[in-house]
Amino acid sequence: MTTDNFSDYDLKRINDAIRELRLHFDCVHVFASRHDGEACTTQTMSNGDGNWYARYGQIKLFVNDVEKGYIINKAQSQDNF
Repeated sequence: MTTDNFSDYDLKRINDAIRELRLHFDCVHVFASRHDGEACTTQTMSNGDGNWYARYGQIKLFVNDVEKGYIINKAQSQDNF
């Protein structure tokens, strides 16, 4: 797990959500971020559960799709609704 200034309360909420999702899925990985306007920074967190290789593969596919523009084009077409 990577965390960047997330409170114990925030981490518990995210980990509870991961446990709940794991009841229905083989693997889950969550990325969360929050802008901190006062410090002009972005706080980030990443954690997951289940098969590490499956999670890594999903992340890699996502990044490849974004780099090819597939995800961006899909998101832009959904914004038009």
